[in-house]
Amino acid sequence: MDYNLETLGDDQFQKLCQALLVATHPDLISLPVNQPDGGRDAVLFDERRYGRDLQARTFVCFQVKLSRDPSSATERDAIFDLIKGEKEKVERLKKRGLAAYYLLTNVRGTAHLGVGSIDRVNEELSGQFGIPSYCYWRDDIERRLDSMHDIKWSFPAILRGTDLLKVLLSGDVGEAAQRRNAAMRAYIINQYRIDEEVKFKQVELQNKLLDLFVDVPVRMLDLQGASLLKRDRDTAVDDPIEQGLIVSLRHETVAYHIQTVSAAAVFLQPQHVGVLARVVLEGAPGQGKSTITQYICQVHRMRFLSKDHDLSCVLEGHRNSLIRIPLRADLRDYAIWVQGR
Repeated sequence: MDYNLETLGDDQFQKLCQALLVATHPDLISLPVNQPDGGRDAVLFDERRYGRDLQARTFVCFQVKLSRDPSSATERDAIFDLIKGEKEKVERLKKRGLAAYYLLTNVRGTAHLGVGSIDRVNEELSGQFGIPSYCYWRDDIERRLDSMHDIKWSFPAILRGTDLLKVLLSGDVGEAAQRRNAAMRAYIINQYRIDEEVKFKQVELQNKLLDLFVDVPVRMLDLQGASLLKRDRDTAVDDPIEQGLIVSLRHETVAYHIQTVSAAAVFLQPQHVGVLARVVLEGAPGQGKSTITQYICQVHRMRFLSKDHDLSCVLEGHRNSLIRIPLRADLRDYAIWVQGR
């Protein structure tokens, strides 16, 4: 499963790449973020070939670029524009001893021999710059991350469900930890099977959740009724997490002119997670409250259980949220159980 690289932002992604490079090149020089670095995010001097003669030393340069839409063909094409834009900087660096150039990006490369973006970009890099040049794509970065657990936990936003579940369930060793691990995994597997079908309680129909799910628009209010997305600075509460939020499906009863967003995106996209610690989801019967929560929990379970086939049917924007263990209790079922039925 993928790491959530897009949640890092430009600065943190650069630091992540620097950490990966340092793991294999201890002498790497990591340059600060957000400074006029002349096209260098990290530098490695080749002292093994040239010793410590400052006049003769050559160096390798690493440049990092983050994309917000790493799977799109448009972003792959943008790499070629980036190469042309960096050429002038590279020419200046060559005069200072630049011997090789690496571009690191979270964009997904394509592997078709000779015509895929991986081969074409490497050829374009070396042709434009006149020195050995290569691109590390998303797969290159992720495969380096797989075995570097310390680095992953230095950037917890990128963690996959399997990474987090392993740590949450293995705090202790021995028989007790094994029982807890088995119980939690069994619970998630059981809930995953139960929620594979969407339940229309009003008409007693059941169908595959992923086949029928359609996201619906919602409006976000804080508990005082003010718009979360357009709230005036003077009336904003100090701590929206403590205040709590209302996510309302009842469009006809909301008197405020507020921007609407899709319900699943509110709960699953990284930019919304920071203010959604406690939420009330409002809606009339049949408007989709249960189906939305069922879908959100199911997406998290897919990631925990590595259900890659099912996850491929989910919108890409819903796959990269921060990891959560979903515990979903249907109060209708709980009430029946309490009554002994």
